[in-house]
Amino acid sequence: MPTIPSTPLVEAGQVEVTAGLRGFNSLEAVAAWSPMPHLLLSTEAAWQPNSRSATVNNLTASYNDSRRQVGFGIIAQAAVGRAG
Repeated sequence: MPTIPSTPLVEAGQVEVTAGLRGFNSLEAVAAWSPMPHLLLSTEAAWQPNSRSATVNNLTASYNDSRRQVGFGIIAQAAVGRAG
């Protein structure tokens, strides 16, 4: 469900927060923080409400539900050098 790119571009000490709507029926948000060089902590969430109705024997029933998704990530990158 999330469509916001999930690889933020932050440097040590920076925070990035992104949110967006897909139409009027889906909300997405991403947050990332780099507490030190070569380390990135991120989380993303998405929410989509859903409502529908069904009629049986002239009785209409409405149903409300929603979809939720949450993800967490840790990216650690080692510095690679070249001895010359």
